[in-house]
Amino acid sequence: MGFYPGSAKAQLLNPGSTLIFNADRPGPGTPNKASLAVLLSRGPQAQGGYPYQFAVELSFSGNPGTFEVDIQGSETDTDASYVLLGTAITTVNSSNYARFEGVNFYPRFVRAFVKTLGNDVSVTCLITR
Repeated sequence: MGFYPGSAKAQLLNPGSTLIFNADRPGPGTPNKASLAVLLSRGPQAQGGYPYQFAVELSFSGNPGTFEVDIQGSETDTDASYVLLGTAITTVNSSNYARFEGVNFYPRFVRAFVKTLGNDVSVTCLITR
């Protein structure tokens, strides 16, 4: 998953689209690294801008061990403005995948934040509208 390069570099995500942030190793321990941000397109309902729901799928190259990934949202694309949406992701299925449903959240910008990671594995992040 590419890491957050700073403000004003978010990629636009239209309804019916998916962005994939390729695998990267944030490092074990407490990497505190955020993915690139996405800008959720908005517009009148007739243009498909509503609802704003989105989904996030994380895949790990192996067992991540004890970990926490926060899905964060913000109205401005600045590092300090991002806050946790819902509940942090702390479990994976038997194939090392995790999922977050962004329902009833309406941020302009979304990103994944790797807060802790038990093992040195790669993380891939898909965000879909």
